[in-house]
Amino acid sequence: MERKEELNTFSFFCKLSFKVTKTSNQFPVNEVVFGEKIGDNLYKIHNSPFFTFGYSYLDIVVTENNSEYPYPLIIYKNQESGHSTYRILRNPNIDFDVFNKFWLILEKMGCSYESDDKLLSVDIPLNIDINRIYELLMEGEESDTWTFEEAHVSDFHRKKIKTNR
Repeated sequence: MERKEELNTFSFFCKLSFKVTKTSNQFPVNEVVFGEKIGDNLYKIHNSPFFTFGYSYLDIVVTENNSEYPYPLIIYKNQESGHSTYRILRNPNIDFDVFNKFWLILEKMGCSYESDDKLLSVDIPLNIDINRIYELLMEGEESDTWTFEEAHVSDFHRKKIKTNR
């Protein structure tokens, strides 16, 4: 399921910048996400980052203005939401029906994603069994449907991880 949120018309949403640490032809120098202003230089992230590690949907971040970036620059996380983020790179040679066979199980568990067609930024909500999610991600990778990586595992989920994975 792709995340389609209704924007609260009483909130102030704007764009925020991340400085991306990996730089190559595949990675941008900065990444832009949407944020809800909740205080002075304090924002709640309203999408899952594609290229930045260590942040997830609904994390609260602190920003600063920086002339090198087009939007307020996220400088650190103030409060974790409990959500985790994984990234999936879909195999372009695999039929979308094969992809859906694996993805729909994750969706039924409560995961959602944002996508640019091949790259998916997957949101893992707080109340989901992170070990089962990891098993399903591994099954998709072992079947050559996708490759995946952990972009951010929340402290809540990290405490639940079985050590044998």
